[in-house]
Amino acid sequence: MEKKSTDCKFTDILEYNINGNNWYIPGLWLGTPPMAPVNTGYSEEVNKFKCGILDILKRTKVPAQDFMEFKEWIRSLWKAVQFENFIFSFRNSLVAEAYSKLCAEFNTWEWAFKKHMIDWYTKSETNISNTGVMSMQSGSEVNLDRVLAALSCEAENELEKEEKKLLDTIQQYFSNTNEVEHVHLVENHKEDFINSARGLRREVETDIRIKLENAILIQKGIEKVEHIKQQQRNTMRDKVLSLIQVCRNRTNTLSESELNEEFEKIWNDILKENSFKALPRQDVVKETHRLLYNNLEMKARAFQKMHDDYIQRNDPLKSLESFKEEWLADFKDLYYQRDQCQNKAEACAMKCFAPALLEYIQKRLGPDIVDEMLSV
Repeated sequence: MEKKSTDCKFTDILEYNINGNNWYIPGLWLGTPPMAPVNTGYSEEVNKFKCGILDILKRTKVPAQDFMEFKEWIRSLWKAVQFENFIFSFRNSLVAEAYSKLCAEFNTWEWAFKKHMIDWYTKSETNISNTGVMSMQSGSEVNLDRVLAALSCEAENELEKEEKKLLDTIQQYFSNTNEVEHVHLVENHKEDFINSARGLRREVETDIRIKLENAILIQKGIEKVEHIKQQQRNTMRDKVLSLIQVCRNRTNTLSESELNEEFEKIWNDILKENSFKALPRQDVVKETHRLLYNNLEMKARAFQKMHDDYIQRNDPLKSLESFKEEWLADFKDLYYQRDQCQNKAEACAMKCFAPALLEYIQKRLGPDIVDEMLSV
């Protein structure tokens, strides 16, 4: 009894007023087009319908949705209208049931298609990042444009393979009349789902292409920044090793304060030798207002913070300053000939392994949650 549904009538599921929520919209033509005259009552009834919707929205007390959710609702509504995904339009309950079952099956096939391409892109994005890291470590230059061309070709092959698999599944569903009940009743909708599958391929193809281009563009920027950082590290290493040799040649052992003083001297010399040009700061709020006016006004501050954080992370001077304590510790360890294995292992775990693991979990979490929801 406790599992019994509490929904007893139509208004328990959908808010409905039998007196005020009824509209009849006549056909646009009085007769058979194109020679038939236009129905003059059509525009009047549409206007009444519009006024009724606006009146309901004014009385609604729920909080307003943001622009992105509104955009997604409109897109879903347009797809439903375009492909007639309304079971209420069927007069025969058997046809409605068969169509509803077909829609549920197609949603499963559609998610399998998207999930496969999400997994493929995640691996490709990792390969792009690894290619850049290996290039910087080996010192050999990798043509990222060629990498993009190769991945685009591979994406095309994956999309063709998955599209063929999806189309074959649709064909098999409609041809399997013995196992699928009442499938012949929705045979006239077969072409709609085939077109949906092809449209899905085009949509995912565009999305994958844009993401690959952005990933390559980001990797090019990272390589430029890492090249500057590597030059700074090489200069710093040479200075530190030279200073260690000078200090060891002295007859007396230097104290901690003396080592700090010597290190500060070479540090100031390095800052004088290198000319640091600060990254230009853009006014993201102003640019956002100029391009999108009020659509992203509430999000502008978040974008501004992201931009400021990017400058903080990648500014050459600030980047070099962040290594100061690390180089000072290395300098002292080398001077006193201490074992650095434990410290380096901890630094590698915190700065390399932990961020990579967190990024992997974040990328995998979304598809896994969808799989779990679909399996319930």
